[in-house]
Parts: sequence; C-alpha cells; structure tokens
Amino acid sequence: MDCLLHMFDGGIVKENGEFENMNVVVELFDAPPTFKDLVDRAMRKYGCRVDDMTLRGRFDCGKARAHYVFMNLASESIGSNIRM
Repeated sequence: MDCLLHMFDGGIVKENGEFENMNVVVELFDAPPTFKDLVDRAMRKYGCRVDDMTLRGRFDCGKARAHYVFMNLASESIGSNIRM
C-alpha cells in the first residue's frame, strides 16, 4: 500500500497537466493514509485551515507517453469547505 505522498505547491500547472516551478515535499505515513490524514497533514505542513485549501490529485492515464488528468479531491466527512 502507498504510504508515500508527494505534496506540490506554488508554480503553475501547464495545459498538458505537467507542473512547472512547483515546490515538492515528500511525506511519509506509517500506514496508507485516509483522506482525513492527508487534509490534517496539509493543514499542519502549510499552516492553513480546511477552507483555505484546494486539493487535486494527478493521475497519469497515458501509456507510452504521460497524459495527466486532474481529479478534484473531497470528502463529505471533511465537509464541502475544501475548494476544488
């Protein structure tokens, strides 16, 4: 199971889904994180509140060549305060 997470901030997202000038931080979890674990870690790391965050996941749906699709991340248990 995945216990390693890359968090990106700053920079821009190009039209093809690639990141440019992004800051990346690798976060390690003791066990596969829940969505709440991700939100809590981001709030501690960046010193923000839930309603100050925008969470999106990047999924590589390409084969030989990378093709990224962004997915909005949200959870009813966290609330709809997280912007997408």
